Amino acid sequence: MSSSTDAGTATPSPSLPGYDVIYENDEVLVVNKPADVPMDGDLRVYGRTVESMVHAHMKERGLYDEAHERLRQDGKRKKQLKFVHQLDYSTSGVLCLAFTKDMAARLAHCFEMRTTRKYYVALLHGHMPNDAIKQTISEENLSRRESANQCHNHTGLFRAWVDQWQAVWQDLGSVRADACADFSAERNKQALDEFRSLLRHSPSAAGVDGAAAVAATYGGAEPPTVHRHRATAPIHNTSPRAAALHDDLVHQLLADAAAAAASLCSLTVDLPVGYDVTDPAHFRMAVAAEQSRPASSSLLVLKRTYMETRAANERVPVTLVLLSPHTGRRHQLRVHCRALGFPIVGDSAYCADLPWCRSITPEAVPSKWSRMAASRMYLHAWRLVLPGSVASHVSESERVALKKKRRRETLGVSERDDAAVAAQRDEWTEFVAPLCFPDVVMDD
Repeated sequence: MSSSTDAGTATPSPSLPGYDVIYENDEVLVVNKPADVPMDGDLRVYGRTVESMVHAHMKERGLYDEAHERLRQDGKRKKQLKFVHQLDYSTSGVLCLAFTKDMAARLAHCFEMRTTRKYYVALLHGHMPNDAIKQTISEENLSRRESANQCHNHTGLFRAWVDQWQAVWQDLGSVRADACADFSAERNKQALDEFRSLLRHSPSAAGVDGAAAVAATYGGAEPPTVHRHRATAPIHNTSPRAAALHDDLVHQLLADAAAAAASLCSLTVDLPVGYDVTDPAHFRMAVAAEQSRPASSSLLVLKRTYMETRAANERVPVTLVLLSPHTGRRHQLRVHCRALGFPIVGDSAYCADLPWCRSITPEAVPSKWSRMAASRMYLHAWRLVLPGSVASHVSESERVALKKKRRRETLGVSERDDAAVAAQRDEWTEFVAPLCFPDVVMDD
């Protein structure tokens, strides 16, 4: 991987705009990564990278060590900027970077032990099956009474659709419905626990007990201390239309989902992900039986809506979903959505007829997906929750205690009940990257 200094005579990279910085101290920087920007690479090819923009930002703040960089180029030092985790080139959203070895170890350990909580917002091609009304009968042709009876008596389109995918993929893993009209409201509410912590900004939203929900979500009897940091504004898009899909609307849709538990549509995909052996470029991933690793993702349907295409004056159906990956495989969410026949809008790598894909949906036509000229890939790393604090004013004794704790967790040894360790279980840090999707029509 090349650093920004490898670009020769390339134009100096711009630094991060103020609205891209979510949180910063002398050990860590959290940014709202723009879409279509690589993590690093040759500036003569990409023009700008996350690494080059952060380096420019460090120079502006007086944090960039020129002597260290010269030693790094001679192979005597490691990079000043340490990537704690990765976001794909086309993905926007929350990205954590560390300046010190200690902070990099603290944050990387959270991802390694899967104690983080990650939430993505995505737009998928097509309308996922809807339990609200049987799709073979038009609502306009039914009276209100008949419509209500139809909704009550139908067999559950969403669950039937999920069961079909389970039959298709059962030799490699599982696809299961977590919430649908066939399940009880109580069971559906339990399924929402995966996303319930996102409601705590408004404890009374949709009648949800915010304090109890947060405590249950984070595994404690009492609500934990949560340090919440949010960028001041979303990254501006280049669409001539104002974005109709933004944070407040996603929050409202999530609150509506919590209020209408009986109509929730949620599922979990447990399918292994490995490199696609049919891809000569060795870029794509696939659901595969060999040379793959277990991968698990949760999906909650927020709204079935439409999107305006740039190539033609028409609206195409899309489904707005909230995604939560439980593992961190390369292209995991993109592969799992494609495995269900609903790829992410603008994902050129997976909006195609791929050899490993299986199909149960006649409407899933790869040629239609590829013809849609989307302005970007509609996948956004919306929120990231980390255990503990990222504050740099940690005492030496606390640093030692945390290092020992990481060592015990890595080895699978039960941790001691000391104060420094106990405090980490009651303290969380959340980063929010405001959402801004262009060209989405949010009317029904």
